Amino acid sequence: MIYFSLIIPLITVIFLSWKFPKQVVLWERLLVFIVPIIAIVVSKFLSVASLTNDIEYWNSYCLNSTYYEYWNEWIIKKCCAEEDTNGNCIEWEDCSYEEEHQAYWEVVDNIGKTHKYDQCSFEQAAKIWNNRKFMDMHRDYHTKDGDAYITKYDGIFEHTIPICEQHTYKNKVQCSRSVFNFENVDTSEIRIYGLFSYPDCNKFNYNPLLGIINDSANYRLRCHNSYLGNLKQVHMMVLVFNNQPYQVALKQEQLWKKGNKNEFILCIGIKDNKITWTYIISWTDEELLKINVAKKAKKMEYNLTAIIDMMAKEVNNNFVRKKFADFNYINVEPTTTAVIITFIITLIVAVGISLYVVLNDIKSER
Repeated sequence: MIYFSLIIPLITVIFLSWKFPKQVVLWERLLVFIVPIIAIVVSKFLSVASLTNDIEYWNSYCLNSTYYEYWNEWIIKKCCAEEDTNGNCIEWEDCSYEEEHQAYWEVVDNIGKTHKYDQCSFEQAAKIWNNRKFMDMHRDYHTKDGDAYITKYDGIFEHTIPICEQHTYKNKVQCSRSVFNFENVDTSEIRIYGLFSYPDCNKFNYNPLLGIINDSANYRLRCHNSYLGNLKQVHMMVLVFNNQPYQVALKQEQLWKKGNKNEFILCIGIKDNKITWTYIISWTDEELLKINVAKKAKKMEYNLTAIIDMMAKEVNNNFVRKKFADFNYINVEPTTTAVIITFIITLIVAVGISLYVVLNDIKSER
């Protein structure tokens, strides 16, 4: 539908050729036709990009953290005090100055990426890992010699400091109207069934366990995510529904449109502190993995830490991330709103350029 707006520059060129045959030459007619076409193509691209852009979560863990102290240095510099008529400097003056470097903290994760940190988090990491090493930076300083301190991960799973970051990717599935018919879940159903929104992702503090407050289980799941994030390219979540029917998991799947490409989500229904049903939401093609995790969790006692450990083991052994390149065949159509906006923009561009080429020629004839 969006390409029907091509009729606007076409009609505009025909009108100019009929009404102003002498004022508007060939190259100006081409300009009137080509520029709106560019506007249409750009509008189509931006519309599709806005529909298909999605966010997934990548996980890693801290390997070391470093504290760099404040230090300063003296920068020797000369400035021109007077120039001759040709702009050549004939007199120089000393304009040296002191440059300060503020203290900062950072961490390096297991995939080699550096992240900003803060003093409190550094001190906490050094306390958990029970080590801190002085590093002489051997700087050429002015009055304050700043050095550094580093603390390193001790390799104990329970001392892991997880990291979670957002990354964008192309998700054609979420806007497909023909291949995947995800039902619309209205606000009343979200309220009645207690469906979840995606949790906010804080790099060093996020919550992949929804539906219950359990700090130890939440941290355990974050640790497993951090270890499996780079290894299996997976992000695991657990959703707990209290006293809700099995259908609520299907509603959650519809709401999230089956989740992101790297997610493995275990839904658990409980009643009277016992597991009544389980369901897996994931794009992975490893159907046996989904069946096994759901069955094993269903048979277990309601112990989230044990369930999370079981799920992590199964995912580590069998998970394969779905390649969304498999969905490149899906044709994404811009929304009706985008089509209307494109028509308006095309009309404005066509009229604007038409006025320019006509009035420009009139002025040049006087």
